Amino acid sequence: MVRRKARSKEPTEIEEKELAEIEQYVKDINVLKERLKVAEIAGLGEYEEGTKPLRDRAGLDWYYWAPNKKAFLVIRGKTIEMRCDRKLSKVLKEDYETVMESRYFGRGGIEIVPTGQLQDAELADLIRLSYNLTLLAKVKDKI
Repeated sequence: MVRRKARSKEPTEIEEKELAEIEQYVKDINVLKERLKVAEIAGLGEYEEGTKPLRDRAGLDWYYWAPNKKAFLVIRGKTIEMRCDRKLSKVLKEDYETVMESRYFGRGGIEIVPTGQLQDAELADLIRLSYNLTLLAKVKDKI
């Protein structure tokens, strides 16, 4: 009969590192949420916010959903993603090195690393646009 060693309850060095990374990721999201103050942006109607279970990050990203249950804003650890008009998206990507194509929305959105190239007022305008485009998506689906 082979005896196995009882597994230690103490986290390994790798587990501690992963836990520290997750904690930092959540802190970064909370900093962005505090900076953006979505609830204070004029022109936004009703919306829901929260996390969504994901395989790779266990639902750590923060989502904002319009009344039609479609996301209009995703806050990740160091970036924010939102819907955007394709022509505006092209202009923003050409003018700012911190703007790129969205991973979540694809060609229909942008991902921004908020380092200060875009002012907070401009980010609020882009969030409002994203919200309105998301509501428009509901109308287009019914046509």
